[in-house]
Amino acid sequence: MKRKFSLNNKLVIKGISKNLFFIMLLSSLLISIFLLALTKSDVNAAWCSATNLTASASCHTTPSQTCDCNVSYYYVFCPSPYWYGYSCFYNNCSGDNVKGWTCYYNPEPTSHGWTGAWCAGTCNQCSLSCNAGYVLNGTDYGCGSYDVSCTRYYSYCTSKSCGTNNGTCRKTTRTVNINPNNGTCSTGTHTPCYGASSTAPGCTRVGYTLSSYSLEPGYTCGGTFNSTTGVCSSVTSDISIKANWAVNYYTISALGNGGTCTPASQSISHGSASGTVTCQRDGYNFTGFTISPSANCGGTFNSTTGVCNSVVGAFSITAQWVIANQAPTTPTTPYCMGTTNPTDVTTQTPYFSAIFNDPDTNDQGVYYEIEVNTASGFGGTVMWDTGIQSMTATNNGVRSPDIYYNGSSLGWSGTTYYWRIRFGDVGGLFSDWSAVQNFTMHSNSAPTAPTSLQTESATNPIQVTDTTPEFRAIFNDPNTGDTGIQYEIEVNTASDFTGTIMWDSGLQSMASTPIGSYSPEISYSGTTLTLNGATYYWRIRFVDNYGYVGAWSATANFRMNNIPTATNPKTNGQTNPPKVPMTPYFTAVFNDADTSATGTYYEVEVNTASNFAGTVMWDSGQTAHSPAISNGGTSSNINYGGSALSSGVLYYWRIRFWDNAGTPSNWSTTSNFRTTTPPSSPTGLLVDGQTNPTGLSTFTPPFSAIHNDLNGDSAIYYEIEVNSSSAFDGTVMWDTGKTSTSVSNGSRSPNYIYAGTPLTGSGATYYWRIRFWDVDDNTGAWSTTATFRDSLAHFYLNGLQMNGIRLD
Repeated sequence: MKRKFSLNNKLVIKGISKNLFFIMLLSSLLISIFLLALTKSDVNAAWCSATNLTASASCHTTPSQTCDCNVSYYYVFCPSPYWYGYSCFYNNCSGDNVKGWTCYYNPEPTSHGWTGAWCAGTCNQCSLSCNAGYVLNGTDYGCGSYDVSCTRYYSYCTSKSCGTNNGTCRKTTRTVNINPNNGTCSTGTHTPCYGASSTAPGCTRVGYTLSSYSLEPGYTCGGTFNSTTGVCSSVTSDISIKANWAVNYYTISALGNGGTCTPASQSISHGSASGTVTCQRDGYNFTGFTISPSANCGGTFNSTTGVCNSVVGAFSITAQWVIANQAPTTPTTPYCMGTTNPTDVTTQTPYFSAIFNDPDTNDQGVYYEIEVNTASGFGGTVMWDTGIQSMTATNNGVRSPDIYYNGSSLGWSGTTYYWRIRFGDVGGLFSDWSAVQNFTMHSNSAPTAPTSLQTESATNPIQVTDTTPEFRAIFNDPNTGDTGIQYEIEVNTASDFTGTIMWDSGLQSMASTPIGSYSPEISYSGTTLTLNGATYYWRIRFVDNYGYVGAWSATANFRMNNIPTATNPKTNGQTNPPKVPMTPYFTAVFNDADTSATGTYYEVEVNTASNFAGTVMWDSGQTAHSPAISNGGTSSNINYGGSALSSGVLYYWRIRFWDNAGTPSNWSTTSNFRTTTPPSSPTGLLVDGQTNPTGLSTFTPPFSAIHNDLNGDSAIYYEIEVNSSSAFDGTVMWDTGKTSTSVSNGSRSPNYIYAGTPLTGSGATYYWRIRFWDVDDNTGAWSTTATFRDSLAHFYLNGLQMNGIRLD
């Protein structure tokens, strides 16, 4: 290894001849050469001389040995592995063996041709890279992988390697999304390996044919996309494949069945409605269409028009015919209530039927008309004339359906009524009237007055809380076997029912009630009732199963409950107290216009806002009060049980009660309370009657401030601090400590005369603050910091005599 040495001696030559200096210098050089020879084999030792100094080199480290100023040579040990070009510089030798050598080095060894073991610098990193579709050291999806490496080199000797970086490239997957487009697909979203083909979607849709598959906009296939199978041969990015559909069309054929139909065929898209078909056949009457197969009409098939409102497959419709007909003959065997000329008919809606007869064997009866009259010649009172009405098609020689009476009301007085019937066939031809028939109504009498009237299952109750109360009574009737089937209720403000009509139900149906039994519960449905203590009167009557309206019951009554009130709310026995503990208690007075009422439940709400829209501190919910509160009495103490209250905060509260009938009162008026808190910061700080004065009238100035307390408490102690620092960590000029006083809330304190370290008029600025203690000995907050200047605002001259003053 090459070495460079230098020696630079800084010598202070005082009183020494130049010749002697050069002799000493020569001796030093000779000794240095001798020592160099001795240490030549040590790569870490160096002779240093002034000629080897590299002034522009930068300092690397200090030597590990000292220089000896008592000898004429200088030896230094410098660390050397991988470094080149050291120079040693002698700094200061004062004769006391002071360490004074500094080592320098050339930071670019390669510029001098040094390589191999002497290369220096950082071993640089190298970058690994992967092919498309692979991720370095990524997740192993089982799609394949390969290893990669790169060589690292020194930063100075760039041809010299110093290691390798290694890694694994793993193939990734890509997401293939399948959009069935309202169909269904056997293959859904899947994740093939990068470059692999996707799986065929296999999509179907009822009523549609797959027309193609396509890539949705913005997506590309890395290989070939097959629009028939929906397969991408090489998936190199996320793709979305959409199924495309063409709606199916079906042929609807109209078969005339001996006639002609228009249109004869139709082409209808899946799910759409087919069109109306009309058919004709000479000498025949059209009776409708049949459909085959019927399953291919997915909706409703109209046999008259031939229209299917939702076609799901091909089908045919066939016209049906009957030979042009003759008029039906007279109906036979007419029945009322299933028999001929019945007596004691007990229903007001008897039913009628007869046998349809027609000379056209295959004809059907599809119309009827019935007349009911009080006279056998039908010249009396017309009770019912149906007019021409449709009926279920009735075959020749078959009895018609039962046709129920729907005319004027039939009485229960044993009256006989007369009736007749005729039929019309599918061609609209009508028969003659049947023979005159009759039926006799049952004889009956009206129900008697209901008894045992109850409201809310009680007789003449008070404190009714239900604003839609239920009524019931016992049905009575002199005719054994009768039942009550209707009711009427009247509710009035007057017992003689001449006052305000609150409700008249009119005749209403009810579940059939036997004689001697209570009717069903009947809910009030009149003018809105309120909980106001009003008394209402009511009565009821029933209608039996023969339609006879019974007599009114005796008059019953009920009284509505009054809403209780919560008054005189207090916190800890006070109205809106300015100071309470952190767990206050509440009371209020329960009042109710129903003298026998008691308070059985309460609810208390405490909130940060007077409108109770702020933070809910406590809502007790409906809570039982035991024992019950007497009417006009005060509740027991209700202890606060909500979230922890904060010091000095104003809270709002209200209360309500429930009476023994379960009716809640309205909320009480909103009350408030403030929790206990120490005094606030004093305000209005004055020194010598001034705010932050820059001059004093005395060196014992008075101090004062306004005491503030959210609870309204007076102050009983104060403390004043005066300091040379605004942080109060300087010189303490005055600290009164906790000193007795008396200051009302919101009032200015007495003057507290300065009694600290004497003021001298130095002109210094001093900082001061004050705090108070309230009557509960709670320590208040310090005031803001105020100032004053230690100087007099004026001065006095005593004994000064002047004999003339001249002002030029």
